[in-house]
Amino acid sequence: MNDNAIANLSPSQTTMVETRSQHKRRRNEQDRISDLSDCVLLHILSFLNAKEAVQTCILSKRWINLWKTLSTLTLSVDHFGTNQRLKRFLSMLLSLRDHSTDIHSLVVHEDIMDHNLYQKIIEYAFSRNIQHFQIHYTPFNLLPSCFFSSLTLTSLTLTGINLMLPRQHQIFPCSHSQSFNFPALTTLSLKHLCFCCNDNDNDNDNGSFVDPFSTFNMLNTLIIDHCALRGNAQNLRISCTKLVNLTLHMCPFSGLFPTTTTKADFKINFGIELCAPTLHSFVFSGASYIPKLFGTKTVFSSIKHLDIFLHCSMCLDKAQIFNLFKLLVEFAHIESLTITYFVLKVLYICNINAAFYIVILNFINCN
Repeated sequence: MNDNAIANLSPSQTTMVETRSQHKRRRNEQDRISDLSDCVLLHILSFLNAKEAVQTCILSKRWINLWKTLSTLTLSVDHFGTNQRLKRFLSMLLSLRDHSTDIHSLVVHEDIMDHNLYQKIIEYAFSRNIQHFQIHYTPFNLLPSCFFSSLTLTSLTLTGINLMLPRQHQIFPCSHSQSFNFPALTTLSLKHLCFCCNDNDNDNDNGSFVDPFSTFNMLNTLIIDHCALRGNAQNLRISCTKLVNLTLHMCPFSGLFPTTTTKADFKINFGIELCAPTLHSFVFSGASYIPKLFGTKTVFSSIKHLDIFLHCSMCLDKAQIFNLFKLLVEFAHIESLTITYFVLKVLYICNINAAFYIVILNFINCN
């Protein structure tokens, strides 16, 4: 029907023509998302939490069973309101899920989750060849025994309670009696945890350092965020033969420590012993403390990329300023340097610009 014919139609006839045209257009339109392959749809579902992923079963017949083969699960009481609702959902999820599908990634927000549910989720995931595991609260004494050993786990993120809160601190297992066995682990991220000395370490008779990472032979990336030392240890030793990327975020306020511990027993300021001959990138951030770095020239020379983020310039005493100066001199050979305004301000105020100039000149010479 041409435009002149449509112009001569009555309003009711015109509406009918438009309605039929719209119907034809809708009929020609396709559900392009549902036409995507299973692997693409499952990738889309992986960005949803477990509850949202299951709810997609009402979209169409195409989606009814898709969630059952989802390998990425994110669970939290916040998604359900109460432990009882989460318990019912979890029972349904574990009974209807395709058990031949491995769990690729599990994220658990512990919140106020029932401990039995907490253990049940972890036991199920670790029996399904889990590769990436993230917990936002880690009561180690409540973790099932299967959690401490996995041949398939490649990425682990553990976040404890804020260290400044007056509660029992989460101790990272690094003793001979309780330690991790993750031979395939390549990425480890730790936040708000404490490290204690090994109970039977013959190489550390005076307890001067803690060495929690020596068993992770494949570790490539390590992130230590607002952690502390407990006991007599003064330094944190990082001995990883294949470590490439190290990120260290120090606790921001050196004068504070929890009321449930003594200052001698709880250290948020500590030295770093680098025993990582393949370390390539080092990122440091802090406010009132710059740690002493210990290591061989071989280890220091392997670092090519250095980032220093200071959040304040007035909190540093002379010892910290010296540590900053020494750090810049030790890494004068680096290929790239990123620093904040406060680093420049400290160097300028203290008339030790030479350290910065050394780094800049060496950087220019390298390029």
